[in-house]
Amino acid sequence: MKLKQNSDLAELIGMILGDGNLGNYPKCQYLRIYCNLKEIQYAKEIKKIIEKVFGKKSYCYKRPSEGVLYLEISLKNLDKLLSLPVGDKIINKPRVPLWIFTREKYITSCLRGLFDTDGCCYLTGGKYRVVNYTNKNTLLLKDIYKMLKLLKFNPFKRGNRNIELGRQQEIKIFFSIIRPKNIKHYRHNV
Repeated sequence: MKLKQNSDLAELIGMILGDGNLGNYPKCQYLRIYCNLKEIQYAKEIKKIIEKVFGKKSYCYKRPSEGVLYLEISLKNLDKLLSLPVGDKIINKPRVPLWIFTREKYITSCLRGLFDTDGCCYLTGGKYRVVNYTNKNTLLLKDIYKMLKLLKFNPFKRGNRNIELGRQQEIKIFFSIIRPKNIKHYRHNV
């Protein structure tokens, strides 16, 4: 099996780099993408993408005591198919695969997956919106910064874990180009 390099795969990779992980079962590997138990709408979007990319049913598991749910699929050689490492993302420091940087539509899709899982839009000063990507992986933050620059945005670094957009006109453009699928990002009337 070989996965087609397209916008769906780029978005899925963004989701994995955000709130996903790859692990090992005895005879295969698994992919899990986590979200808040209250984000049922977004869980359906994750499910659609996984099933579109792999052509295989995914499974949803809930952990009410932790307030999360995750979607899972298992296959052999997922790490090779996705060009992402198995295991702890903090230790392994996965990066955005190079092929995603080759087309604007791949970049926007990957940024969507990352934003929908690990990003947020918040208000500062009671009225100014800020788009934020937070991650402990500094190499991934460099990739996010680079992708935003390639799309002609003016991102800035806040501390060691955040890349942000603060120009109000850019935030409008960000939402029109990236088109987040997680409805939580629209709570500030963007």
